[in-house]
Amino acid sequence: MNCDSPELRNKDVSSMLTFAINNYDVIKYKSKGEVVQEIKDYRYKPSVFHLYVEEDINVVVKKNVKGNDIKSCIENGKFKVFVNDELYNEYDLSVDEEVEKKKFMDYVSMIFKKVIF
Repeated sequence: MNCDSPELRNKDVSSMLTFAINNYDVIKYKSKGEVVQEIKDYRYKPSVFHLYVEEDINVVVKKNVKGNDIKSCIENGKFKVFVNDELYNEYDLSVDEEVEKKKFMDYVSMIFKKVIF
């Protein structure tokens, strides 16, 4: 935007914003802190924990286009968002509490409790 005057620059910016508002939509896909997966694994303490997104996830898509298909998956500790089968962005995931691997004595205690109770 190499304009000669601020008025021309403002006119260019205004036309670009009008174009974006008329042709694109922002879809709120996930909210910050929303749980995206519950994991159950007896090898960890606690054995049930939740993964959640660390930030709001908004997806920009074209208006009036059929098939704006939004999908997601979790891969290698990242929450991946796909729009029309193309990678849109990757987001970090967090755990709702500290998770650690169980020790041998934790297994003995668990078995002992099941046998006694």
